[in-house]
Amino acid sequence: GREVLLFDGATFQRLATFPVGRGPHEIVVSADGRQAFVADAGSPKDAGTTISVLDLAARAVAKTLSLPQGCHPHDLRVSRDGSRLWSTCAPAPQVVELDVRSGVVTRTWETGKEGGWMLLATPDEQKLYVANLEGRSLSAIDRRTNAVRTIALDGGAMGMDVSPDGRELWVGSGGGAAVRVGLW
Repeated sequence: GREVLLFDGATFQRLATFPVGRGPHEIVVSADGRQAFVADAGSPKDAGTTISVLDLAARAVAKTLSLPQGCHPHDLRVSRDGSRLWSTCAPAPQVVELDVRSGVVTRTWETGKEGGWMLLATPDEQKLYVANLEGRSLSAIDRRTNAVRTIALDGGAMGMDVSPDGRELWVGSGGGAAVRVGLW
């Protein structure tokens, strides 16, 4: 499909339908609730290369952001102020940072591990974590220094969350075992 549906959470009434790029996958909403960002992931045979930006008040597609060649969006995170957007490029081993207003890619980090499907930002937005399923690891990106560190995990990594105080990272592995990892 090439659409995203917006529903009222209490009544389940459809409020809007947004035409987006091919294979919409992950969606993230800005902290102020004004915008939603959709990873137009495509399919394995026809990978997507765009992110659709939705204006939720106007109930319209505001714009489409293009990613660099070889970067196929999968998981997204948006900064608290809504100015920056981070995207994995699975299965490529990289993460990109985009300026939301201009659509320009401002930074690219190489993780060195394939299968970076899921992405997480710490509460202070200084670190990004990438779960590398096929690469059987977790990558930590320090946005202050641009350093990327990777630790091996049995079974790879899939789901993640960070504690509200930013002191602990919890990772669920592809093999079904839960792993608790301290932040670095």
